[in-house]
Amino acid sequence: MKGKSGVPKWLVSIALTALVIAIILLLRFVVTFGLTPSDKQESWGQFGDFVGGILNPLFSIIGLVALLYTIKLQSEEMRNSTKELKSSAKALRKQNKHNARQQFDSNLFQLLTLSLEHANLISFGFGSGKKTGASAFNAACHDFTHGWSLNKSSGNEWIERFDDWYLTGGGKSFSAYANSVTNMIDFVVDANVSNKAKNFAYSTISANMSINMALIYFLLIVFSEDHNWYRETLVEIDFFSNCQRGGLNFDAVLDFIGDFERLPNR
Repeated sequence: MKGKSGVPKWLVSIALTALVIAIILLLRFVVTFGLTPSDKQESWGQFGDFVGGILNPLFSIIGLVALLYTIKLQSEEMRNSTKELKSSAKALRKQNKHNARQQFDSNLFQLLTLSLEHANLISFGFGSGKKTGASAFNAACHDFTHGWSLNKSSGNEWIERFDDWYLTGGGKSFSAYANSVTNMIDFVVDANVSNKAKNFAYSTISANMSINMALIYFLLIVFSEDHNWYRETLVEIDFFSNCQRGGLNFDAVLDFIGDFERLPNR
């Protein structure tokens, strides 16, 4: 317990006890030898030895106790400072993590906006049959899927079908859209955020893709020589499992197509 001055009462008690002992011993000396000063140097020397012998140990003990108490206070202050520094560092890391997540979300939605803008500008077909935006995706998917079974065709059949559609039917016009989606996903893959945040981002991207948009992106990623370099990454993060499927099972198609060889472009 500390007094008003901040000095512990036990330390004050020790000092007062030492002072009382010194006074008692000095009074004892006076009572025994009197107050008459001596003219002899030896007597004064003996008196000094007496006083020093009494007071020096007492004040040394008090000094030692005070030093130990000071060390204890400094240790407590260092522990408190360490705790405060750790708390500050933790708060700073939390703030940096929060800021990083906010920046990540902001950048992601900017990229998503750009991707959707690309999708709205895409055109497919010629002349009076030309379609734009969502209608272009619908028309392109109809051209690709019409008249054959998506889930039962072999890998080479898929490739031949894709080459006809991509090179001669206008499917190449969706290349810019595929690039925008790939760039967006690649941004998430490389981001320094938690896996939970990444999975949420993948779900957000796929949720903004219609069934036909997902199919077009799937076709380009799997079969186009301009885009299939990113296929392995998409399989690794299991991206297509989040996409709207319609009548196509992306995973099953990837399984039975397997590691095929691309046919030469005609």
